[in-house]
Amino acid sequence: MQRKILTGAEKWDEFDYKIIELIDEVEEKIKTNKYYGIGEFIVRHWAYSKGRHAEQDNPIYSKFMKEMSSLASKYEIAMVIHMEGYPNLVVDFSNLISEYPRARFVWAHNCGRSKANIISEMLSKYDNLYCDLGNMANVGNAGYGIGWPKMEKFTTLIEEDGVLNNDMKNLFERFPDRFTIGMDVAHSKGLNLKNYSRRSNRFRELLSQLKSETAEKLAFQNALKIFTLPKI
Repeated sequence: MQRKILTGAEKWDEFDYKIIELIDEVEEKIKTNKYYGIGEFIVRHWAYSKGRHAEQDNPIYSKFMKEMSSLASKYEIAMVIHMEGYPNLVVDFSNLISEYPRARFVWAHNCGRSKANIISEMLSKYDNLYCDLGNMANVGNAGYGIGWPKMEKFTTLIEEDGVLNNDMKNLFERFPDRFTIGMDVAHSKGLNLKNYSRRSNRFRELLSQLKSETAEKLAFQNALKIFTLPKI
């Protein structure tokens, strides 16, 4: 879903033929049973590179997201959403989740890097909402785990120097079935492969600070359930 044809908030409510073709393409691909999720939908994204497609501010409660949520409900497939946790967007996202209770929503990067109380409130309200921890490990001097490319009043980190922050640790223990780790590494060569290894090792450190049952769920069990993955 990181496609240039989706750049521009107006396109998420006023479809052209390319958007209609995209929606049809998604449904046809889901029908093949070769896909385990839809996304990553770029709703609110802070730019860390130049170009008109870098900074994104698209409406979560929109015609396009309703179409995709409908497909997720129909085929019982998860959808992954990148949306920084601006308070107004959290309200709009709540409306979307409420309307599609059969869809499984995965809110990337620890639910928009939101603070623990906001995540707790959302998870308490909606049992079809999950959080991934993609790129939230504080390693490599880059990534969301160090607050890059920026922080806002509503954002937070999950750890410091390899130690889980208490509010996040308590959150993971309170909702052990609703989080899954993630690497946010899209390519395998060069630095990306090195980052994958770094983040994997750091997550092992972080998970070791949780109860063993919670750690196993975050490490792999929840992902199997959320994305209905075949067990190996």
